Amino acid sequence: MTSFPYSKYRILIHAIFWILVLSFYTLLFGSESSDYRGAFQFVIMLLPITIATTYFLNYYLVPRYVLRKKYFLFILYFIYSFIISITLGLNVVLLTFVVIADFKVGNMVPASFNIIYLIAGNYLVVLFAVTIKLISKWNVAEKKNLVLEKKSMEMELRLKEAELKLLKAQIHPHFLFNTLNNLYGLVLAGSENAPQIVLKISSLLDYMLYKSNKPYVSIESEVQYIKDYLELEKLRYSKLKIDFTENGISNKVNIAPMILQPFVENAFKHGISKEVGMQWLNIGIIVDDGHLDFRVKNPRVPESSNDETGYTEGIGLKNVKKRLHILYPRRHKLNIHEEKNSFSITLNIDLDNTS
Repeated sequence: MTSFPYSKYRILIHAIFWILVLSFYTLLFGSESSDYRGAFQFVIMLLPITIATTYFLNYYLVPRYVLRKKYFLFILYFIYSFIISITLGLNVVLLTFVVIADFKVGNMVPASFNIIYLIAGNYLVVLFAVTIKLISKWNVAEKKNLVLEKKSMEMELRLKEAELKLLKAQIHPHFLFNTLNNLYGLVLAGSENAPQIVLKISSLLDYMLYKSNKPYVSIESEVQYIKDYLELEKLRYSKLKIDFTENGISNKVNIAPMILQPFVENAFKHGISKEVGMQWLNIGIIVDDGHLDFRVKNPRVPESSNDETGYTEGIGLKNVKKRLHILYPRRHKLNIHEEKNSFSITLNIDLDNTS
């Protein structure tokens, strides 16, 4: 929808406006005595004062002082302009009395004797014109703000998309490096499980390189990815005990890909791999009415180095925190809890708005 080309017809619009003002006050002042000719002569002599006052306020005082919030100076100069306009108005009344009325009060328009009436009529027009000007300026400013806001949102969205791509690019090589490192160790040891690990890696890579390129995947696909990952790790840790529970998993509920796996990987890298005794892992994934409850608990080695949260972080976990902040702002809650012999994380996400 194209806007009205006001600048093209500015002079015409202003001319029409002042013709309407002239006509209105001629009818108003002349209605009392039915002397419309005399009223026209009186109004047309007053009109230049009204026009000058209006344009002085609209194009000088308002932009220079009101819009810049210099209210004291505006009031001061407005008082000056008010006094000048009243003085000029009284001179017009006197000139009318001398030139038009030929020094006869009976030939004067009755309204010309009411100074309050004249002031109110004059400044009613001024106030109306200034109000229109302010509304017009506000409308233009609002449109500019909307355009700037739209550009800002588009720029922010592009930055977030770029950051997400970078974070996902960091996660994939990080996970692949760890997995290939595990495979290398088993090959050196001559393990019979090496071919199975290759097949599992192939399945995981298919998910990472192709399926996870979408903004969102089904929670069912993400959970299956975690299961494949656990099967891969079970080949490495023969004594590993896994307690895995799931509920409400469906292909109708979506989630950002690779958002849960880093927590599971972190449990192995900083917990299970350092535990020489009982190796165990508890995982719970529950989806209820679009709300995800994800829990991971693993053993903790007391002498291991920790960050200020009590949970040792690698690139994967730091990146997933950033992704959560970008993808689910104010819609997720992550708690990391440290006990004497265990670490646990609880992640809650409102998935209702994902698509």
